[in-house]
Amino acid sequence: MRAWYKGRRMLVTCADFVNKEYELLGYDIQEGEDAIVAPFDEVTVERYIGISDIYGTEICEGDILQEQAPRGNKYLVFAVPGGFAINVFQDEISEETDFYTSIAEKQIAGFISENCKIIGNKQENPELLTNRRN
Repeated sequence: MRAWYKGRRMLVTCADFVNKEYELLGYDIQEGEDAIVAPFDEVTVERYIGISDIYGTEICEGDILQEQAPRGNKYLVFAVPGGFAINVFQDEISEETDFYTSIAEKQIAGFISENCKIIGNKQENPELLTNRRN
């Protein structure tokens, strides 16, 4: 699981459900390792979806994928009731869409792992959500 806390990429090491807190571990090249405890409502958690891209990199919700040539379509990975999904239409690269396909379907999961690569995520690269094919 990866997490975002105050604009910083972190790793969730533990979730304390009783006190509603996450224990986070981050690493900054300038400052070194940093461990903090943060309230649930101040942390954005992005879960691993259970499959990897064409290079073997684990895909998490919030990742932006790009289909290999010839089309180069982009997909946003997001949570839906019961699992994870990607957008269907290229003019709606958003988790707010009503048109998505579930990653739980083996055919879609296979398509992603054999044809798509991670090109960024919505936290660090929001500009990738506005441009359909570049």
